Amino acid sequence: ARIERLGEVLPIYEFEASGDRATIKPQGARVEMLEHEGVPILPPYSSEHTNYYGQQKSRGGMHITYPNHGPGGESGLMQHGFARDVRWKEYHRGDNTVGLLIPRHIREEYAHIYPYDVDVAQYFRLGESGLSIHLILNNRGDIPAPMNPGFHPYFDVPISGFTLVRDSRGEFAYEQGDFETTDDWRELPMQPAPEDEVIHIGYGQDTEDPSIHGTMRASRNLPLHALWSDDPDRYRCFEPIAGFPFDPEASFQLEPGHTIQYSIDISAN
Repeated sequence: ARIERLGEVLPIYEFEASGDRATIKPQGARVEMLEHEGVPILPPYSSEHTNYYGQQKSRGGMHITYPNHGPGGESGLMQHGFARDVRWKEYHRGDNTVGLLIPRHIREEYAHIYPYDVDVAQYFRLGESGLSIHLILNNRGDIPAPMNPGFHPYFDVPISGFTLVRDSRGEFAYEQGDFETTDDWRELPMQPAPEDEVIHIGYGQDTEDPSIHGTMRASRNLPLHALWSDDPDRYRCFEPIAGFPFDPEASFQLEPGHTIQYSIDISAN
């Protein structure tokens, strides 16, 4: 499928596998939506979502945060970095897979606030085990590149359907009654990721037997989870991230000539 944008023809990547359906677009390399058997897991992206406070925001689906998660501080980087706002380019296409990268000329447009020569690519795959996304970063420059990237999924678990979030041992639990107001969600602190890097999300009214079980697994180099929502009647965000806050001096430094990969897997049954 393709869309028209400013006179250009842009691809829409639509994948289906094992009851899952996902849509990915090159603008921001964003997962526009993910559903299982017709049930939204990541609600459809909208650039005109009106949140709890009456503000119009871009919400839904999932995007990466790069090079920073959260505010850019004195660096001048915007909230969650620039990667979610730029046009990515296809470098691979296969059966239910696509690879996208940020072209060099676009990266150079941000060199005044992020003066590091880092290749940025994502690889998406929808298969029997759900949706897998890999963020691959390669420092081609001659100085270390500071970063604290992450993934920012919007889970379709509003108050009316959210039952629990827990790891495989039943720890790291957040039950529906713990967060009754929007302000509760806006003020949540960063949480350490579960030891096994997996959280389970139940969809449905019955806490003991949710109608759909969702699972999010993040790579071990994403040791924190940011928990957030500005509209918990519609979605909750459980964001695996490399660090917080962003500080060019203190954040993780990707050394010259080195490559690092961050990953997230989301599935439902």
